[in-house]
Amino acid sequence: MNIVFVVAHPDDETLWVGGLLNYLSKLDNVTPHVICMTGQNNVERYEEFKNSMRIANIKNCVVGDMEIPANGTIPLNDIEGVFNNSLQELKLTTKDIDLLITHSFYGDEHEHLQHRQLFNHFFESGIPFAFFSSMTLPVQMACTLKTMKREHNTHLINEAVVLNFDGATHYLQFKVDEQIKNKMLQQYNSINLEEHMQGYATWDSYIEGLYFKNAEAYEVFKPIVDRMPSPGGPRSFLN
Repeated sequence: MNIVFVVAHPDDETLWVGGLLNYLSKLDNVTPHVICMTGQNNVERYEEFKNSMRIANIKNCVVGDMEIPANGTIPLNDIEGVFNNSLQELKLTTKDIDLLITHSFYGDEHEHLQHRQLFNHFFESGIPFAFFSSMTLPVQMACTLKTMKREHNTHLINEAVVLNFDGATHYLQFKVDEQIKNKMLQQYNSINLEEHMQGYATWDSYIEGLYFKNAEAYEVFKPIVDRMPSPGGPRSFLN
């Protein structure tokens, strides 16, 4: 199973899905890939990204040759070209992608333009699609998680059907390995860690969530959570 994460900048992958990346890297029959659209020409950020990916045990990762924009109001200028070049480097085609995961429609806490661009670009791509969000969206959901699950220091804490929302039909929420995520974050010394911590409520959050566009996308990921063990036994708290 090829799960491809596409992020705008070096550090995005760690901030929002660093723990999930590490978890997926430990599973049989799952190959996580990370495409970072910008930063290849920034030696410091490039090395920080690579170091973070080594800690997460991600072997399949690519940094695109777009410049890291000076601020969040400058649009990315060649998403499709960098994406296709990155797939070629990973020895993948779009048909090889079982699930593509990228930024949310709201971007982040600052409504980052480049994050929103990636959502808009890939949402209608035809590839099974999901987006990450540390925040649980204020939409109606019906929880379907019936028992507690944990594997490799990763806890499944919510599984739900999303109701009356055009952007997604299913939701998963995890509490991830704090030590691994902290180590990954600490690689990014060039971005002023203290400033980022003050600017992002999610910076020291170990809750990571995924929203799936439709049932087709969710069915790709569902076997992963279905096989997560329930250490206290697979009993249900609901009939």
